Amino acid sequence: MQAMIKKILSIIFSTLLFCSFAYADDSYEASFKKALENNQYYFKHKGKTYTTNTKEKPFDFFDQGYNYHEASIYMKNNYTDPSDGNYGCMLYNGHLYQFQNSDQKKLNYLDYDKNGWKKTTFEKSKDGLVTAVLTEAPTCLGASNYFNVYFKGKEVFDSKPDFKKQYDKGDKVGLNINSYIDKDYNLNGKSELFIDAGYDLGGNTRYERYYFFEYDTNSIKLKKNLLADDWKKRLNISEYFQNKFSVSEEELIKVITKNFSGDTPKNYYNDHLTNCSQSSPSYSSFENADILEVEIFKGKKLDINCLVEKFENHQKKFPITSYLSDKALLPQKIIQNTEVTKSKNDNAQYVKLELSSIADQKCGETCVYTTEALLIYDDTFWYIKGNNNRGLKAILESKNKILITNFMSTHQRQYTFANNKIKRVKKKITTKKKKTKEVEIVQGYKGVLEKQVAMKTEALTKNYNADLFDLINKKDDLVEK
Repeated sequence: MQAMIKKILSIIFSTLLFCSFAYADDSYEASFKKALENNQYYFKHKGKTYTTNTKEKPFDFFDQGYNYHEASIYMKNNYTDPSDGNYGCMLYNGHLYQFQNSDQKKLNYLDYDKNGWKKTTFEKSKDGLVTAVLTEAPTCLGASNYFNVYFKGKEVFDSKPDFKKQYDKGDKVGLNINSYIDKDYNLNGKSELFIDAGYDLGGNTRYERYYFFEYDTNSIKLKKNLLADDWKKRLNISEYFQNKFSVSEEELIKVITKNFSGDTPKNYYNDHLTNCSQSSPSYSSFENADILEVEIFKGKKLDINCLVEKFENHQKKFPITSYLSDKALLPQKIIQNTEVTKSKNDNAQYVKLELSSIADQKCGETCVYTTEALLIYDDTFWYIKGNNNRGLKAILESKNKILITNFMSTHQRQYTFANNKIKRVKKKITTKKKKTKEVEIVQGYKGVLEKQVAMKTEALTKNYNADLFDLINKKDDLVEK
């Protein structure tokens, strides 16, 4: 009886042992579990190769503790075919990453760091102070990158916050970048870094961001950061998938000046004067009914040659359009007249200059740049521009007071400047005309008309010759009292 019991138990034990071996050898679930426990992506079962991917939880090498180098080596050693649905890529940190050469890209995983990033400097200033660095991952099915800007080795800008909405949704962002550096397209004396970053959100949804930096040897500043989330807002200077501007440099200059310099006449006068003097000048203005009638920039130690050069370049590169046609005004002589004279009240000797504007015009039969005033006493200067259609003149009445005259077609307006305040002189100033058979002289203007001109616009100038300013006796200036 005991022998029978032992035999039965032996059979049961042998059967259980056989079953356990059979289960270990033949169970797909056991093989899957064992591979996953060992952080393996591939495993074999009955002569076939499988992956530990599941619909609920795809195998992510990053989650399994691999760095990018380790994951790439594992895949290069074990990869068979793209039947796993990963298009010949591997899932790493939530995105499909390349680990080998593909038809689209030659790739060496060692070009990337262990976290799967590669840094490339795409812009660097000549003095080495400013660098722009693109950081990219070797993702499949579209690029993934961002950029940083550094000044003197310190990060001053990171593009990632601009795309937080995309990152929060788990999307990757691939920027197509076109850029330039070390230019001064708006002629304000500061160097520029411009970055045009286009990106595709899928479904033909394509946006662009434009970044405009200005810098000098002391600092860098992001002047504008514009999002073009509508085709109407695009500047049409780049294509989404081409690494070069699609317009000429001349056209690019116009686009940059119009959209990114943020310049008003006040700004570029201030910039030119700042770059040609000891420091940024103070600014005063007189405004009436939203019209700036007079603007005055006051500063120290002006380099006139520098200012003339700035104005000449400005007129050439950014000419204003004539009121009478769609043609640009021709550049003209900047310094129209220079005179050393003395102030009326305290006999202070100063220099008085008449300069061609870079922003305003006066028109007769044709249009030319109007005139503005520059007064220099000792090391102090006052640059004065006004709203007029016949030019502007200014004199020092004393070391602390300036008299300014805006010349209009039918009248004049006078202003005083003292204690950094501009006040309009309330008395009315009219203009009378003397006629001769050959020449018409407009009193109070000191202008010379080479022939009489009759136009509906009451334009009184034709072929204006600035060199003849002082041919008219000062007694002919009429100020009604």
